[in-house]
Amino acid sequence: AIRNTGSIAAGEIHIEGGDQGLVEIEGVLDASDRREDDLGGEIAVLGDFIAIEDGALLDASGAAGGGRIRVGGDLGGLGDLRRARGTFVHRNARLQADATEQGDGGQIIVWADEIAQIYGTLSATGGPMGGFGGFAETSGRHWLDIAAAPDLRALSGRPGDSGGQWLIDPNNITI
Repeated sequence: AIRNTGSIAAGEIHIEGGDQGLVEIEGVLDASDRREDDLGGEIAVLGDFIAIEDGALLDASGAAGGGRIRVGGDLGGLGDLRRARGTFVHRNARLQADATEQGDGGQIIVWADEIAQIYGTLSATGGPMGGFGGFAETSGRHWLDIAAAPDLRALSGRPGDSGGQWLIDPNNITI
């Protein structure tokens, strides 16, 4: 099991629990880059069961565009990354891959093979000086419970800049 309650800052952060591993994140994972013309970094939190706890911040924002956050697996559960059986994001947790100046929002993926409970704030906005909104996937193969839509807006308000894309992928969906 892995429990992170502190702060980690790096361009790329990869945290992975072992077999039958529980990974709990309560602290800050900071892969952001606010320098002009730089993109946000990458964060991957992987394990059998993942809990992004109260007050946790996963930040892959960048001045020229958002980076990438993957919790529980990769896009559509495909690729070589380990997939979580269960993923939980607390309502006071934040995952952000925003463009902070001019650029496109990044990518946020929250995946679980069985149950995904996503109650926190997900944000991959385009920059206030221009840029498209980002991409978010919230998927629980057998059961998905999500409290709010991700913020994928294009903040500039410029003609042609548009909001991002949200992929919702449960086994069945009731709206």
